[in-house]
Amino acid sequence: MKLICLTFALVLFVIAAGRRPMNRGGFVSSRPGSRPSSPRSIPSEAIRSMASATIGPLRERLLIQENVPDPISVTSLTRSSTTATAVTATPHTYATGDYVTVGGATPTGYNGKVKITVTGASSFTYPVNGTLATPATGTITVTYFSNAQGQRVVGWQDFATIWGEQLAVRAYEKLQVQALQGQLDYRFRVFARGDLTKEMRAIWTPQWPPASPQHTLEIHGIVPDGDGRQYMFLECGEIV
Repeated sequence: MKLICLTFALVLFVIAAGRRPMNRGGFVSSRPGSRPSSPRSIPSEAIRSMASATIGPLRERLLIQENVPDPISVTSLTRSSTTATAVTATPHTYATGDYVTVGGATPTGYNGKVKITVTGASSFTYPVNGTLATPATGTITVTYFSNAQGQRVVGWQDFATIWGEQLAVRAYEKLQVQALQGQLDYRFRVFARGDLTKEMRAIWTPQWPPASPQHTLEIHGIVPDGDGRQYMFLECGEIV
């Protein structure tokens, strides 16, 4: 009986001696009596760094620019015989022979797309009907339309910065698109928005490889991705 009790006590001693504290993760601690260790966490600085490195797959930065002239306020619009003289609130930078659009004037015969003769930094004239009341009234503006040859010569202005995912363009797709709408060199998936038009352009510097040259892209097509509620495609051709 004594032998049995001694044997049982020895077994309990061996079991107790072989035990090790467990940490919260269910793993054996490295030494007896050590405090439970907390799970290892990623420093918040590292998380912020990884988050700013890319925006999911939309990692290509596209600077969208527009070539739309701003309207200029007209402070005076008068008529002498069949010639209207407009004075603008700020210098207009127009040239003789340019076409501009006059709007907001009463009588409405002063309004419309007209060919102008520049008489000063803030003034110009254009032909009108000789029976219009003078001076014209209303909130009158003038907006550049084109030069004498019908070409728009306006400086490009930044419109928005968006992020896109560059997608591969297959050779047969290039041929199909070129037959319909023009050159297709690049395609980007971007978040859907309703304020982009094909009259705009995109400035793109690829994220990879480093020190890649900047590309100036014409936007030839804006195509919905699926139902178009979340994403859309920009189909672009490079301006050489």
